[in-house]
Amino acid sequence: MIIRSRVPLRIGFFGGGTDVPPYSYEHGGRVLTAAINKYAYATWQISNNKDLSVHSHDLNINTKVEDLVYDGKYDLIKATFKYLNLNRGGHFTLHSDAPVGSGLGTSSAVTVSLVGAIWDGIGKTTEKPFTLTKTKKEIADTAFKIEREELGIEGGYQDQYVAAFGGFNIIEMDKNKNVIVIPLKISKDIQSELQYSILLCDIKMPRMSGNTIAEQKKEYSEGKNLEVHHKLKELVRPGMNAMLEGNVKEFGELLHESWLIKKEIAKGTSNDYIDAIYNAARETGAVYGGKISGAGGGGHMTLICDPIRKIEVQKAIIKKALEFSAGTENISNLVDFKTVSFDDKGLYVWRV
Repeated sequence: MIIRSRVPLRIGFFGGGTDVPPYSYEHGGRVLTAAINKYAYATWQISNNKDLSVHSHDLNINTKVEDLVYDGKYDLIKATFKYLNLNRGGHFTLHSDAPVGSGLGTSSAVTVSLVGAIWDGIGKTTEKPFTLTKTKKEIADTAFKIEREELGIEGGYQDQYVAAFGGFNIIEMDKNKNVIVIPLKISKDIQSELQYSILLCDIKMPRMSGNTIAEQKKEYSEGKNLEVHHKLKELVRPGMNAMLEGNVKEFGELLHESWLIKKEIAKGTSNDYIDAIYNAARETGAVYGGKISGAGGGGHMTLICDPIRKIEVQKAIIKKALEFSAGTENISNLVDFKTVSFDDKGLYVWRV
């Protein structure tokens, strides 16, 4: 038997950083995020013995699992097997549409995808996991605990939940560490206009989110960015209202305001190259606002543009990227532009 699962990656729009403890534990976090049509996949070819093997395209590994000792090579996979007490064998294949370090929640999406496949294969629920909100929540909770508690990986809580639920969501964590997912009903016309206005740009600078988040937490512990967190959280509601009203220009302008504030949260959130690319895009007059996805420092830049002027924005970014490389790099090694649409299914599991 073969079990496959698929979960979407995400663009975080507002509130990113407020989902990271200790702020989220002390003051409650809130984010506005959307699942997109870029995915992480897991395939489990179940065998009759208990031998396990893993092929991860993203980590460039293809190996037999000899033990579940964490050694820094593929600990998330081992931790998932261990946490779920996997007692069936087989071969797992994992891959995603964006690399680790993309800023699109890839690592957590891979974990949710793996948990979803195993969850179905070991019969933890009699119904298909992707049809039950309760089960999606349990799977997201499990992925969160594996990453943040079992392995102690730095990060927030939004990625696991948007991967499991899909769609547009306000995701909150209260002071009792309860995660609440509030789905937003966005009309198809507004979704179409928003996705047409989004320019997603891979700036070919993978980032280590843990480093930026560690710096953010250090600054917070020293009392330096509490108000920054508050301001980021306060922008979630007006950002949501602009989205619900279909006011894409205002949505983008609020995103710009949020990005300027977010850069204060930790030193590694932005750098000279990111600022130059972003400013070049803004100087066209066709960009309402934007941000670096995820913790910052690299990965993907999300821009909200006048949709009929996106080509103009792309040319400005290409020109600036080439200036930074002094013309020594092929443009395909510097930037990659992507169109996106939104995913409303979240975790989807099927059998072959």
